[in-house]
Amino acid sequence: MNRKNFYWAAYIPRAIIINLSTFGPVGTLLKAPGTWGSVLGLFLYVFFFKELPNWAYISTLLVGTYLTMGICNEAEIRFNTKDPGFVILDEIIAIPFCFIFLFPEGSESSYTLWVWLLLGFILFRILDITKPWIIGRLQEIGGGFGVVIDDVVAAIFTNLVLQILFWMTHG
Repeated sequence: MNRKNFYWAAYIPRAIIINLSTFGPVGTLLKAPGTWGSVLGLFLYVFFFKELPNWAYISTLLVGTYLTMGICNEAEIRFNTKDPGFVILDEIIAIPFCFIFLFPEGSESSYTLWVWLLLGFILFRILDITKPWIIGRLQEIGGGFGVVIDDVVAAIFTNLVLQILFWMTHG
């Protein structure tokens, strides 16, 4: 655990790092914190990312991912624990990756949108929990990059599956 790539996060007060990384009490008080972090990620997507133009969606998500890596790196240092389960900011930022370029404008009613969101949520949780193939190896990298990148890759795999299913059902 070092600060080499995310030195700027060392200047953030401890209370802010802890509250951001655990999303206040969500990561520490509730059972299955990763699942609750994923639910918060769904809300982030629906109420923020969903309506952004693609360029803003991607750029905001990349900046948010970098900031999340720094905060999670610093959380590992402050908690003196490698990838603590109660740090849920990584799930929160990863969920919007599940839905990049998935819904062409006007392609989904609000009812079917929620079906796709639920399917994406379930697929992401399965990949995040089981960590098959490369996902598990990425988590071993360590530091804030390792904490976040396994979730991002699980979300990208989820997105690929959803894209295939969307294409199959919508021609």
